[in-house]
Amino acid sequence: MGYLLHLVFTGLLQKSQFLSFQIHLRIGGIFVDGIKEYMDDLTGIYGTDIETAESSYTEIDLSKVPDVLREFYGQYEKVQFPFGNIYSIETAIKQSKAEPFHSQGWFCFGQDNYFSFWLCKYQPDEENLSFTAWDHESGSEIDGAVYETLEEFLKDMQDEYEDYENFEEE
Repeated sequence: MGYLLHLVFTGLLQKSQFLSFQIHLRIGGIFVDGIKEYMDDLTGIYGTDIETAESSYTEIDLSKVPDVLREFYGQYEKVQFPFGNIYSIETAIKQSKAEPFHSQGWFCFGQDNYFSFWLCKYQPDEENLSFTAWDHESGSEIDGAVYETLEEFLKDMQDEYEDYENFEEE
């Protein structure tokens, strides 16, 4: 990992490439490739605390969501995690029509169990980043995307949830 960081700092490896590689190392210490494998990993951790609905979406339905979410929606219609939920396409489209999401080009695909919406850009930014979370009660503007993959984003939401749960237990 230190060598990869060195490559980022010297400009030989882009930040987004490092983040993509890092997520594969971070998820359970094993190589996980794709949303199905990641969801299987989460189910192994949380068991019945994860509720999924299998996808019945058509290609027409999938064409309405950002490209980076099509793999997810091709497998799942919606998911409830202990740390939040991913909406169905229908709910996400409805949410995304609201401001400030619509005017800023964000697809609102879910939310945590507190105050944050889960957002995805319709088109990745110049660093190939697409995902962020936005606390709508903070009064702040939506920052730019900070995650490249859905798996990376969900892993960070999971880590925040587990940190909070561990803090509450202490």
